[in-house]
Formats: sequence, C-alpha cells, structure tokens
Amino acid sequence: MRPVRLLLDENVGRRTCDILRARGIDVLFVGDEKKGAEDELIVREAKEEDRIIITCDKDFGFLALLHGPPGVVVLRREDTATKGEVITRLVEELGEQAYGKLVIAYEDRLRIRDIRP
Repeated sequence: MRPVRLLLDENVGRRTCDILRARGIDVLFVGDEKKGAEDELIVREAKEEDRIIITCDKDFGFLALLHGPPGVVVLRREDTATKGEVITRLVEELGEQAYGKLVIAYEDRLRIRDIRP
C-alpha cells in the first residue's frame, strides 16, 4: 500500500499543517522552506517528493492538468478546523487512490477527476 504524502501550499495555513501532523499524516508545508514559491516550483517539488498538493488556489486545477503532479486537492473551505477535517477525511477515504487525481474538496462532498499528463 502506498503511503499518502502531502505538500500543503502556504494558503492552506500553518495551523492546518499542525493539525494534520498531530493526526500522523505525512505533510510538508511550503511556508517552512519555500515561502513565496511560484506555483510551478511547488508542482516540481510535489513530483520530486511524490506528494499530493493541497491548496486553496483554483489555478492549481489548470496546473494539474498541464503538468501532471502526483495529485492535487483544491479546498473550497476557508476555516482552519474544517480544512483539517476535510483533508483528514480525504486521506482516510481515498488514501492512495488520491494519486493521479484532481480533487475539488467541499465540506460535504468531493469532485474527482483524473489527471492526464
């Protein structure tokens, strides 16, 4: 079974990262080492590290289809507690099946599409 590894964009927030780490989820936060990184650099790092990008930036949907990262989740929720719950539920429910997907994650549902490089 392939472990789920995440790369959180800065707009997801440090507190959400801390929530996920406390739950035992393997997550890197862009704000730790690459603060202000361009989106293309984030995609490149996700590919190198085999990590699913978690972001609130809708532009990553286009970048996912253009550059084919391991996976992208676009959160459509603003508050930190809900983001942590949505991401945790996604990891538990989809697990490794999130790889190769573009997921639009709402509080109550997921829209899932294949990424075709």
